[in-house]
Amino acid sequence: MAEGGDGRGSEDRNLEEPILVPAKRVDTGAVAPDPSAGDVVAGYALLELLGKGGAGSVFKARREADGEIVALKVLAASKVKRARIVQRFFDEVRAASSVDHPGLIRVFDFIEEEHPRRLAYVMEYVQGEALRARIKREGALDLRTSIQIAIQICDALTSLHEHGIIHRDLKPENILIIDVPGRAEPRVKLLDFGVVKFLPVDRTQPSRTDEEKPGTFVGTPRYMAPEQAAGATVDMRADLFSIGVMLFEMITGRCPHEGDSLRDVVLAKLKGAPRITMNPEKEILPQELTEIVDACLQLKPALRPERAFRVANALREADMVLFAVGPIRAGQARAEAERAEKARVEASRAASLRAQPPTPPPAVRPREPVDTADTPPLGVSEPPALAPAAASGPSNRLVWLLVAVCVLAALALVAVWQIRKSQAAPVFMLNPEKSRAAPKGEVEPTNTSTTP
Repeated sequence: MAEGGDGRGSEDRNLEEPILVPAKRVDTGAVAPDPSAGDVVAGYALLELLGKGGAGSVFKARREADGEIVALKVLAASKVKRARIVQRFFDEVRAASSVDHPGLIRVFDFIEEEHPRRLAYVMEYVQGEALRARIKREGALDLRTSIQIAIQICDALTSLHEHGIIHRDLKPENILIIDVPGRAEPRVKLLDFGVVKFLPVDRTQPSRTDEEKPGTFVGTPRYMAPEQAAGATVDMRADLFSIGVMLFEMITGRCPHEGDSLRDVVLAKLKGAPRITMNPEKEILPQELTEIVDACLQLKPALRPERAFRVANALREADMVLFAVGPIRAGQARAEAERAEKARVEASRAASLRAQPPTPPPAVRPREPVDTADTPPLGVSEPPALAPAAASGPSNRLVWLLVAVCVLAALALVAVWQIRKSQAAPVFMLNPEKSRAAPKGEVEPTNTSTTP
């Protein structure tokens, strides 16, 4: 009969209760064979095989008590009697069940069967696609999609690191991508805590995980940090190196350190990773994205970011740049640079103008009063002057007065002369009484006197 870490059967366990993992123990008795689809393990009907690795198999299963669909991971029969692998299996369950985060798979139950011996645990079943399958199908991913996936991985890692847990095996195969209808960015879940390392939250306490022998390493060569590949002591920054490798691969479609053998991969790591400034679609990477990838891929742990949340913050800044500006292709880079430089110069000029003291306005001279007596009415044009008017003054007025007097005097003299002339002329007047005809033979005397 299956029993949990607290001694109760799995049928009586609440799926929301924390899991208590039993102490490390290796049994020398019989071992149960590896199950297959159609078998029933501790009250869970195995429906289909989801995946199989060196340490065990993962099945889609249905809990017979209530029909709940779950995922069940069974430790391989060949590993049940190997003490270190059993310890790692226990650590995997303990790590997954001790941290509650949306980006981590939840563990519901731990199964330990005896006679024959079998170890397994139950976790939530989530439909999705491994990041490895998506990269294989699409090649390089969209820049914003790559950033959003990496941000969610960093958020989940932050929660793990706060509990003193190092994943040590971050790779595309252990990242589950879940497309949610109505949501632009996919959801991300971290899987496989098989090689986690527990660090003391209080640095004064000893490590809670047995250290590997010097010179040995665990993890996947292409994604592990150089110090992890060398078998040296690792800390949280080893996971950040793996983040940098996955970011590089999501952006370019290839790993930064390629090689046909472990030796070739390690030598490629020692040479450093190439700097990426654009993806295969010729889209220019935001500077924040290029810099954080470079920082995560540094060979020396001291040169990498110290915490996962710092990587997440830098990625959010890069995502904001892409959201505001949009993708810029290599052909547009020069034009964008010229526009940016022009905008920078104009902004600098405006800032310098704002910094200068304001210039006082020029002094305004008072206007002289205008005599409007001689101004023609509105709409009536003044006849053009024949000649420029002479400057007026007392002397000019006197001259004109003398001219007028002379003219008047001349006119007066002319009038007097005319009168005298008319008086001097003789006037002949006929006497009416004497004007009658005289008798023949009589001659009328002539009056020759003139009137004075």
